[in-house]
Amino acid sequence: MRINTEDKSMCCGCGACVHICPQLAITLICDEKGFSYPVIVDDKCINCGKCVTVCNFRKKLDVSKANKVYALRSNSKDVLQISSSGGAFTAFSDLILELKGSVFGSILGDDLRVYHKEAKTSLERNRMCGSKYVQSDLKMTFLQIRELLQKNSFVLFSGTPCQVNNLYGFLEKVYDNLYTIDFICHGTPSPKLFLDHINMLKSKYHKDIVDYHFRDKKYGWSSTQTVLFKDKKKNASITVQKNANLFYKNLSLRPSCYVCPYRNHKYSDITLGDFWGGDKLFNIYDNKGLSQVITHTSKGDYLLNQLKTSYWLKECSSEMFTKIKQNQIIQPSETNKFWELYCDKGYEAVIKKYSKYSVKQIISFNLRKIVFKLHIQNIAFKIQALIKKK
Repeated sequence: MRINTEDKSMCCGCGACVHICPQLAITLICDEKGFSYPVIVDDKCINCGKCVTVCNFRKKLDVSKANKVYALRSNSKDVLQISSSGGAFTAFSDLILELKGSVFGSILGDDLRVYHKEAKTSLERNRMCGSKYVQSDLKMTFLQIRELLQKNSFVLFSGTPCQVNNLYGFLEKVYDNLYTIDFICHGTPSPKLFLDHINMLKSKYHKDIVDYHFRDKKYGWSSTQTVLFKDKKKNASITVQKNANLFYKNLSLRPSCYVCPYRNHKYSDITLGDFWGGDKLFNIYDNKGLSQVITHTSKGDYLLNQLKTSYWLKECSSEMFTKIKQNQIIQPSETNKFWELYCDKGYEAVIKKYSKYSVKQIISFNLRKIVFKLHIQNIAFKIQALIKKK
């Protein structure tokens, strides 16, 4: 008995099967789209079945429920600036770091690849803040976490819902010193497409790129992407946004994202997300971000109760429970044609065909930038608040 490697929609690429194999018979290999899948070396495989039992992605899941829903926001301008929303990840990871524990989360490396890494300090942890719209390479994370847990160290793991649940599958036992956070996930785009995007920008602007922000707050709490060049200049043009457009259209996602069993089956202690609409609920119109925090376990409740006064926290009514359900991601009808064009003609061909912006979108995007450059965003937000209140 061994894991089925033919059906790509049934693999989230976590690598649990690789690390559980006693024969080291499994490796992850990237396909032509940039997604990693397990490949089994027949001569090494002894059909022990461990790769099958460790894979939680293929198991029937019980329905999970949210315990409580909160709105959270840091009182620190610096924390808000490096966070995608209200700074919730910083809040919970600080608690683990204060216990001399380890925090695991995704970073954008110096090579502009996204992967998971351990943090022991707030400076290391800060590289994990902010969204990354690329599938993260877990590398040896599961093995590192197991070793730390066995030494009774406190560990916080942050990842996609599928990564969290497959971590539990790999560990095969419950650890009281492990805390997990996932987030409201839209799916994981191809790492290969993102690197192609970086190379396209290098070619267009004739500059080396040293950093990339998927949710830069330079123009407010939104999804503006910016690239930082080696000469320290930032660029947030429409061209920079085009990779994100493929993500929002659900074209660049991993096949398993379209059949994801974790949309409303959470195994984490806490789920984080943007609290869209919270500005109207709580009369906060400065456009600096607000986090939605959903606790699922007593461990999640415990962490939340430890938060200090440096965070604004508001428990939401039970009516919010009905608003956090995620719909399944629908696979676009043109997905196969999208990938066929990519494999045949390359990245710029799919950008040209599938990532077009309307005149209205371009005008709106540029007006937003102008508002911030003129430093009149506060006036604009107040007008927006008055309109929303009516």
